[in-house]
Amino acid sequence: DRRDYPNEIIEFPAILIDVRNGAKIVKEKSFRSYAKPWRNPQLTSFCTELTGISQQHVEKAPDLQTVVKNFEAWYRRNIPLGAKVMMMTDGPWDFRNFVLAGAVKRDHVAFPTLMYEYIDVRTTFANYFNKGKPVKLEKMLHRFNLRFEGREHCGFDDAVNIARLAVAMMRHGCIFSFVIALPLDEDTYHYKMDVTPLYRREAGNSGVVEKSHVEERAKECFGEAYYEYGRSTFVKKAEDEASDDADAPEVEAVMEEAEEALAKLEVVSSDSEAEEGAPAL
Repeated sequence: DRRDYPNEIIEFPAILIDVRNGAKIVKEKSFRSYAKPWRNPQLTSFCTELTGISQQHVEKAPDLQTVVKNFEAWYRRNIPLGAKVMMMTDGPWDFRNFVLAGAVKRDHVAFPTLMYEYIDVRTTFANYFNKGKPVKLEKMLHRFNLRFEGREHCGFDDAVNIARLAVAMMRHGCIFSFVIALPLDEDTYHYKMDVTPLYRREAGNSGVVEKSHVEERAKECFGEAYYEYGRSTFVKKAEDEASDDADAPEVEAVMEEAEEALAKLEVVSSDSEAEEGAPAL
């Protein structure tokens, strides 16, 4: 009886995509942890066969609340201050059902508000590439001549392939602008991480979020770190392009372009401070 086995999170993966540096998957800095279930500590054979997760995996794992705290520590170590971050999933089920309905409301596990808004890659794919019709991950990958790598229903492998799909979509001109916003007034367990602004629309509901709105939220949250991260990104891009190209005139042109971009950032930063005072971190 499925009522005796309510859904619990037993694996928690997160894959980094570095969008500002060429939409690259940073797999070596990704997060993965198993989580020990407490409602039904003994996994069913169906669960093990489907996911590849064994009883030994979960028995040695921390509880879900500890996993969430470990994820937060990983986030702080690996995400540069000033970087704009948005979660992404294949469909609404992970955050709506497993996180909000199951872990938070039912089991009272506290999650950061970072996980209360996300991009639904399946719906975005449907609207951009498939005339509004949603399809499963394997078919979405096939659209870009990609095959699923790894084991289906393994959380980490699923996340890697969702990341591969997202990169392919971006490289084909897709703009991920529709943000799904989970309600913040239905539980008292969520908490705000000090380095994670919310990018949802002013009304707090789901919908298309303009780039200008995202930039304003980031500036408000990060202050000077927002500009510092922008400067470092421009410099790294110029250095990478220069090292890949031995043609001196083109290298100089790349560096000049980076210097001009940095100058613009300085002007914007100065104007902001003149109008509002020095931003506080």
